[in-house]
Parts: sequence; structure tokens; C-alpha cells
Amino acid sequence: MLIKSLKLKNFRQFKGDININFSYDPQKNVTIILGDNTYGKTTLLQAFSWCFYKTVNFDHNPKFLLNYELSEEMLNGSTNIVSVEIIIIHENTEYGIIRKQEYKKINGKTVLVNEFPLKVWYKNETGNQVSLDDSPETWINDILPKDLSTYFFFDTERVNSISHKENVTEAVKGLLGLSALSKTIEHLGTKNRRDSVIGKFQQELDTDNEQDSAEIEQKIQDNELKLQNIDEQIKETKKNKEKYENRKEELDKIIHANADTKRMQEDEKRLENEIKNNEKNLEENKTEIYNYFHRLTKAYFEKPLMKESLSYINTLNLKDDRISGLSEHILRKILDRGICICGNSVKKDSSEYNYILKEIQKISGDNLYDEIKKFKYELEIREKNIYANIEEFEKKYENRLRLQKNIEDKICRIEEIRKTIRDKDDMRKYEFERDECRSKIRYLQEKIDILKENKGKCEKSKEILEKQQSKLISKTDHNRKIYRYINYAEALLEWIEENQKEKAKEIKERLEKKVNDIFNQIYSGERIVKIDDKYKVNLITKVLDNEYDTGKSEGLDRVKNFAFIGGLVSLAKEKIVSKAGDDFIDLSSEPYPLVMDAPFSNADEGHTAKISKVLPDVAEQVIMFVMQKDYKYAEAYLEKRIGRKYKLEKYSEIKTSLIELNNL
Repeated sequence: MLIKSLKLKNFRQFKGDININFSYDPQKNVTIILGDNTYGKTTLLQAFSWCFYKTVNFDHNPKFLLNYELSEEMLNGSTNIVSVEIIIIHENTEYGIIRKQEYKKINGKTVLVNEFPLKVWYKNETGNQVSLDDSPETWINDILPKDLSTYFFFDTERVNSISHKENVTEAVKGLLGLSALSKTIEHLGTKNRRDSVIGKFQQELDTDNEQDSAEIEQKIQDNELKLQNIDEQIKETKKNKEKYENRKEELDKIIHANADTKRMQEDEKRLENEIKNNEKNLEENKTEIYNYFHRLTKAYFEKPLMKESLSYINTLNLKDDRISGLSEHILRKILDRGICICGNSVKKDSSEYNYILKEIQKISGDNLYDEIKKFKYELEIREKNIYANIEEFEKKYENRLRLQKNIEDKICRIEEIRKTIRDKDDMRKYEFERDECRSKIRYLQEKIDILKENKGKCEKSKEILEKQQSKLISKTDHNRKIYRYINYAEALLEWIEENQKEKAKEIKERLEKKVNDIFNQIYSGERIVKIDDKYKVNLITKVLDNEYDTGKSEGLDRVKNFAFIGGLVSLAKEKIVSKAGDDFIDLSSEPYPLVMDAPFSNADEGHTAKISKVLPDVAEQVIMFVMQKDYKYAEAYLEKRIGRKYKLEKYSEIKTSLIELNNL
């Protein structure tokens, strides 16, 4: 598919008719349209999208496409048309695609009153235009799938990263010529699809017992419906699982990129818990201190008096003049007997008698020595207990001070953390969402496993029924002929399915190689491009035998996008031949254009030069909407390949015209 021309009528800032003819000469395959920001470059790109797919991406009032100046000039009751017509060349045939809207002025307000059906025409062998009435939207999507439109109509400043696009596997396969095989497989079908080739042959078979055969046939069809339903459920469940896997992958990257934030948030949570524990301990400590203080108040004030008393007692020269072991009972026995143990007489009122009475008094009465000794002992015990309690009290008070200091330090650290992460995302919500994704992925995988198990049981049941059905079918010449047709069709189906798998793998590998070739021409570095089975693109850095996803910048992501698009376009224009055994299948597809808005935006002079060298060789046709400041770096590399050049002239914010430059 190559673009021959674009015609606008009253489309946004382009008032009246604007005609642009594009170059598609193999040697001069580049068309340049110069214009600065707000001049209408993006509007031209959006005109393609609207004409092909009825979608636009304008920042302001995107549903209103009529030129504002023309809208203001309209009188009540008058109408005007907005239209875009694109003429393309596809499979050596010229096609025209026209999309139109009608606006009307009603009570001073311009409103959309009619959207005309999309019109597609083609030129027949005699040169006459013939209307293509059979699903023109489907026809356009077959030529250039909408899923891939942003690659071929490429807005450098708006397009999302290819890495984040949804699964475009089928669209890419269709673009590269594999859809024909898929349609052939669907057309051949199975025995139980009545509208397929094999199904129609199956219906032509004669049976000996029509009733039994009909019952078995019905059971086979029921199994077929169950299998289709299970396949749809598996497909939908896999799609949902893929959605959660993609989101989990995004969350992994976010969490990995914000590992420091996550760690600080965990520290913040840990410190908050520690503060709560410290505050609880502080409250318990406070109660203990009050209890100790209540018990020690009297002793605390007695402490200096006890110290002074002990000091004084220790200065006293106290002597115990009592006879050790002598008791009052023994002494009174001596007095009663009147004879001392030494044999001398002890008479009443004698000096000996009175002396013994004094000894009895020393033993039986209050003795100062004993009282002072007892008092000293009590003081020493009490002082020891007081010191031990006061020491414990002081330890608890010191612990209180440490707890208070610890809490203050943690509060200061929390304030520092909060100040650091104040403007950053809360990683905990991403962690929570990632856990949910993991749970969903596990659940959906379990569901897929159960569905596959049910599918296996259903296929086994169907196989048994088909064997029963085969026994009922008579071996007539007619049936043998039909069997031969069925076997041939099934063999062909198996061959095509095997070939499709091989070619899908081969084409993906060839695409990856082309993308890497183009990427290496534009980018100076050590990275390589990896494309998975869903045509998701990643940049990889190889270190020895290991591969790492080391991240990328916006500029590097843009270079990757150019490389992927260039690889698609380059592969699409090649003749792809599939070899299956000794046979070959031609899978050649069409060449495709590259229509690019601001392709050199934010690119340095070096990348601009490399992109300018590569794109005209990669694509069959290149159409660029370029700012003058960027074009001065690209012109030297593009001038020999430019077949058409235009310049946008801006009259106001709502009116722009186009001038063709002939000095090529």
C-alpha cells in the first residue's frame, strides 16, 4: 500500500480544498512538509487516522472537525462539508477512500448533523471507478490493521512506547502475510463445522442407521460446541491473565525503580511501631518510678541521719564486761545454796552476795552495749536496703531519660524520611496492587488448567463418538470417495498448520534481526532488541553470557520505536516464501508507507543524521512533517531522496494553507 494523494476540505485549520500529492518513486520516495509548531502538521497526520479509522487525537474539542473560521462565517440554516479523501495504490490497483461530515448553523451554533457512510472505490481494468460496497471498514483494517496504525502514522511526540502496547500479534502476522494461512485453516475447518470444507464432505456420507448416526452426530456437535466454548474461555482467561501479568511487570519496574523510597517507607513504618512500643514502656516506667518514689520518700530523708549515727557509734569505745556463758539461773542457785563454786561461803548482804546480785543485773536487765549493737545492726541493714532501692530508682529514671531520647531521635528520623519522600509515590499501594495481581494470576492459571483438563476429557469423548460414527458408515464407493476427500483435506490442513507455526517463528526472527540492524545503524551502543511471541519489544544489555534489562531514556525509547517500525516496513515489502517439505508457499505482502509527524523531535544532530539516512532505504515511501529547525540537520542526508516538498503557511490559529516548493 502506497499513498498517492491526500485531499482535505474544511478540515480543522485547513479552510477550503487542500490537495497534497505524495512521491512514491523508488529513487525519490520522500515527501517533506515543513511547518513549525501549531502550523497544522499534527492535523495532517490526524486526517489520515480519521479517514481510515474515524479516530482523532486532538487536544481541544476533538469531535468538532469543521474549520472554525468557516463556522463563524456561516449563516443560520446554511451547511458545510468536512471531508478527507485518500488515494492509495494497493496490489497494483488504485483505491479512493472518502469520509465526510456535514455541519449546520442552528440558532447561531454550528452542529454536526450528518456523518456519511465511508466510501471506498477502485479503478477497474477500463479505468472506471467502481464502488466497494462490501464492508469497507473491514477491507481497510485488512490492508492496514488499526492496531498497527500508530506505527505507520507515527506521532513522535504523542505515541506511547511500543513496550506498553497491547498484544498486536494477529495484526503483525496479518501485515506480514500470515493471515492468508489462518483464513485457509478456518476455511478447511473440521468435520463438525457444517460451513467448512471438511464439514460439508462429512455431511455427504451415507449411514446404515440414520437414527443412531444422527444421535451420535448430535453428540459430536455438542462436544464441538463445548470445545469451542472451552477454547473461548481459555482465550479470554489467558487475555485476562496477560493483563494482570503486564500490570505486575509494570509494578515490578515501578517498585524496583523506587527501591529507596520503599526502603524509607518501611523504615518509617518500623520507627512508628518502635515509638509506640517505647511510649508504652515509658508509661510503665513512669508508674514504677512513682511507686519507688512513694516507698523511698521517708528512707531518702533518713539516709543522711543513718550515715551520721553509724559514724558516731563507730567512734564509741564500748566494752562488754559480762562473763560469757554465765546465766541468771546459775547465779541465783549459788545465792540460794550460799556456797560459791570455789567453795567459799556466800552470805546474804555480804560483799560477795551483793557482787553476784550486780552480775545478775548485768545479765537480766537492759544492757547498753546490747542495745547499741542491735541499733547499729539495724542501721546497717536499713542503709544497705535504702542504697539498693535508691540505685534501682536511679536506674529506672535513667532508663526513662533514654526512652525519651530514643523517642525524640526516632521522631526526628521520621520527619527526615517524610521530607525526603514527600513528593514520591507511596510504594505500599503498589506492593498491595502487585500482591493482588499475583493472586489473580494464580487464580486464572488454575482456571486455565481446569479448562484444559475439561477440554481433554471433551476431546476424548468426541474421539470415541467419531469412532462409533465411523463404524455406522457403510463402505460404499461414494463414501470411499468422500473419505478420500476428507483425508486429503485433513492432510492439507495439518500441512498448513505446521507451516504456519514454522513461518510465524521464522518471520518473528527475521523481524527481530531487521529491527536490530536498523537499531544499530541509529544507536551507538551495546544494546540489542528482543521481540517476544506477542511482538512486545524490549532493550537488552548483554554482559558476558547474561542478558539484562537495564532501563532506557525517552530518547532511547524513541530510537527503539523507529527501529521497530522500520523493521516492520522493511519486512512487509519483501517477498516471503515459505518452504514446507518439498513445496513452497508465497507469503509476500505489500510495501507500506511511513507517515511521521516530528520524527526528529528532541533528537540530537547525530541521531537526526542517522535516522535521515536509514528511513528512505527501509520504507518504500516516507512522508515527514518536519519543523524547519530540525530539517536543517536532515536536509543534507535527505535531499537526493526528496520527490515532493511542501511548506505550511499559518495565517492565524484557525487557518493554515499549503504551498508546494518546486526548488528540488
